[in-house]
Amino acid sequence: MAIGIYSRKESSVSLNMTLVIEEVEKAYIGLRNGNVEMPARLFLNRGGKGDLLLGPAYVRNSGYFGAKVSSYTASNETISKLNGVYVLFNEEDGTIAGIFDSGPITAARTGAKSAVAAKYLARKDSEVLGIFGMGVQAKSHIEAMKIVLPMKKVLCWSRSPEKHQDLVEWAKNEMNIDMEVTTIERIAKESDILVDATYSMQPLVTDALIPTGTLVIGLFHSPKSVQFEAATVNRGKSYVDFSQSKDCGTIAQAKTSEELEQLVELKDIIGHDEYRVTLDSSIYFQSGGTSVEDLAAAIAVEKALNNQQS
Repeated sequence: MAIGIYSRKESSVSLNMTLVIEEVEKAYIGLRNGNVEMPARLFLNRGGKGDLLLGPAYVRNSGYFGAKVSSYTASNETISKLNGVYVLFNEEDGTIAGIFDSGPITAARTGAKSAVAAKYLARKDSEVLGIFGMGVQAKSHIEAMKIVLPMKKVLCWSRSPEKHQDLVEWAKNEMNIDMEVTTIERIAKESDILVDATYSMQPLVTDALIPTGTLVIGLFHSPKSVQFEAATVNRGKSYVDFSQSKDCGTIAQAKTSEELEQLVELKDIIGHDEYRVTLDSSIYFQSGGTSVEDLAAAIAVEKALNNQQS
């Protein structure tokens, strides 16, 4: 049996963000209904150079199960810090459905998960998306947020904006959305949804600059990263994507152990409107990433490839 092995470019071309969002939302509903098998990720420390991560997941009756194997190397500057593959298996007979470069899958599932969260947590009239960082996650979030909300403008900040002019052109020409590179302060003040998609280990913005009515999303990349001040987390409601995210990053350092235990997870937010932010309230959502999201994105790629070949 021939096994399809797909490069980063092939995986990227085959990604349909609408389908990824649908699969990620279904995966979290599966978590809520007890239809997901997802053991804790396995971390292998590479002697201080980085980590090797293994993340398996299975959604019953989805047609597939699989695992992502990836490495994280903090010292990489000219190449990606994250590198890996996703191996997708057929549920029925355990044969390999495909092997994909995990870069596009990781980028897409993170943006898709934020979009699912925003679908139920952000104000329905949210039009301005603010992003710290202009890498792959910025692109993923722009594409995903525009699908679930009436986004009209994107405000971005980067330490090296001159390297990302192609992102500005892509947003304008491909997504038909106005994008400006501006200051952290302006982004904080004017955004309806504010996302930190950088590798910063400390807050880039003070809480005083973020108005009420904002959905703040932190994409934590390290257990010790603190992307927003404790005041931003504690002045309103806080939510997490999955239980393991309670023990890491910004939220773990802002909340007591008792408060962490009471946090509502994304699986319980989906389908409900009562959690949504209002003009006089604030919400912080911490996104840590789960193995079932990777599976959902890989399923979306496989379905898109099957549609192309049929």
